[in-house]
Amino acid sequence: MAANSQRIREIEALIGRIEASRRSAGAEISSLRAKLDAPRRAKKHLLQFTSKNPIPVFGGMLGAGFLLSRFRRRPKPAKRKRGVLGFILGAIFAALKPTLMRILTAELRKSLLKSFDARRSAMRPVAPTRSATTLS
Repeated sequence: MAANSQRIREIEALIGRIEASRRSAGAEISSLRAKLDAPRRAKKHLLQFTSKNPIPVFGGMLGAGFLLSRFRRRPKPAKRKRGVLGFILGAIFAALKPTLMRILTAELRKSLLKSFDARRSAMRPVAPTRSATTLS
């Protein structure tokens, strides 16, 4: 029996050591995970920096956006070749454009003046009539 109870104590001690090593391994794993998690550390550092220096960070973002807009231009689309019909229609439209603009401008001016005159006449005070003055 003494040998059996000693064996049980050895097993319990062994289980305790295993549990302690699991706890220490878990702590080491979590500390390594925190040290190797570069995105989280960078985000934490960036949030601290922006909360301490908001104006320089905002200025830096504006500058970076401006530089990116200067360097990253979209390429101009290649000119499509027009056929003979496209060339003729383009030349006709280019020749008629000033005349069409004059006609459209004149028509727009007429319609706006008509609506303006209609509004102005509606806003004019109505002269009192004789029957309205004799009643009072």
